Amino acid sequence: MESWRNFRNEVYDLDRRELISLSSLKQWAFSIVLAILVFMYTWKWAFPKPNYDHYPEALRPSDAQIRQHEFALRMGIGRRMQLKEMNIVVFACESHVQNDAAHDALVTMKSAAIFTSKIVHFHIFTEDRLYHIFMAELDKWPNNIKHRVAFHFHHATYPESIFQLNNSFDTSSCQLSFLFLPNILSKLEHVIYVKSGSIFLTSPDTLWANLLDYTERNAISLLPLYEKGQSSKKQENDQVIQQIFHSDIMLFDMARIRETVFEIPIQKQGNDFPITRENYKTIKTTWQPYMLLTVCKLFENWFNSPAKDILNIIAFFNPDVVNQLPCSWGCNNTSQYLLTPHNNIADKQFYNRVRCLVNAVDFRNMSSTVLKLESFFLKWYNHALC
Repeated sequence: MESWRNFRNEVYDLDRRELISLSSLKQWAFSIVLAILVFMYTWKWAFPKPNYDHYPEALRPSDAQIRQHEFALRMGIGRRMQLKEMNIVVFACESHVQNDAAHDALVTMKSAAIFTSKIVHFHIFTEDRLYHIFMAELDKWPNNIKHRVAFHFHHATYPESIFQLNNSFDTSSCQLSFLFLPNILSKLEHVIYVKSGSIFLTSPDTLWANLLDYTERNAISLLPLYEKGQSSKKQENDQVIQQIFHSDIMLFDMARIRETVFEIPIQKQGNDFPITRENYKTIKTTWQPYMLLTVCKLFENWFNSPAKDILNIIAFFNPDVVNQLPCSWGCNNTSQYLLTPHNNIADKQFYNRVRCLVNAVDFRNMSSTVLKLESFFLKWYNHALC
């Protein structure tokens, strides 16, 4: 109170000495407050909140529809700001041939850099022995590419709790490491995971844009292994789960994955096959090592490909979390957007030819390079459809 009295006395003293004018200050303050009130009233009149009271009952939107509309408006602008920069994850740690793991990852990264104009952050999970190979090759990339890409190296490992089930799968490789990305890359919100050796045939921006199509529950985009009506090579999996998804390429909204509550099976209470909700007791939990380890331990006896099988079990019990990618990303042998070493392509020499083309790309003459690649891919795609 004493300091306030001193301040007031000093102000009055300045007014008496005509250094300031209290009357003018009061007029300015009144004008500013009046202008703010007029602006608020005008804004409220120009952009009124929707009033549904006069709607007929049949046309009045439900509370769920209103929440979904508000969610879409809220996420639209925010998501576009978040998605200006792309995060791509590759693993290079499980090749039996020396240096092949690094070169597989490099060809994937190079194909992505060729076709996109976005700022790209490559997150490379690798071993110490391969680090010098990456640096030797990445140093050759010209500055006009380096200014819009960044490289983040991570050691390929598992959370400590994963070693409790070291008999369920081989922890010496990084076969399942991508399942723990939401826990490992805890500061990232969105990533593309792509299997090393895969080659983008078009801009990954198309895949990245799928995040804008997510519903309120979607948290991960998966690619179906085969289209409906198309036969599967693994008939034993058909007896377990009707829809099979790839694990070669995935789109993670990791912020939502960390927040989403998943339903997972923990105990059999009926027949083993087919997998149904009635045959298994389930619990609800968040995405964490315990959840993945529980699924792994329960179904370890029928795993053919642990990474893919764990992912498919989670997708089966939580279908609303999955956003299905279009088949043009590689679920059949006429993939337009992505080529993998394991695609069902009759002539496997094509993959090696594309890989050689990508490795021979001259970053300094990007326009002619992209036109040449697109022309080649178009000819192949038209031939594959015949």
